[in-house]
Amino acid sequence: MEGKISSLNFPLFTLFLSIFGIMISKFIKAKPIQLWIIFIFLLISISSIFFILFPSRFPYDIKTFSESYMNTQIGTRLTLPIIMGTTLGLIP
Repeated sequence: MEGKISSLNFPLFTLFLSIFGIMISKFIKAKPIQLWIIFIFLLISISSIFFILFPSRFPYDIKTFSESYMNTQIGTRLTLPIIMGTTLGLIP
């Protein structure tokens, strides 16, 4: 199954949206929620930058995408509690 390379507009839009989300998150009073939102938008911005700089690396075929997605999910679910626990544990 053939994939399709997205236009440059979508990664640029998501990058600007994530930067806006990070700037807006300073108005959230609860620090843990604010940090979660910043982490989420940083992830989105990093992936947007990757799609802007290396569009030729995509698209994947469905088998490669599924394997990469599952490996990423497993890695994220194993490391995110450690990272968040360390970060949030430092807040008084």
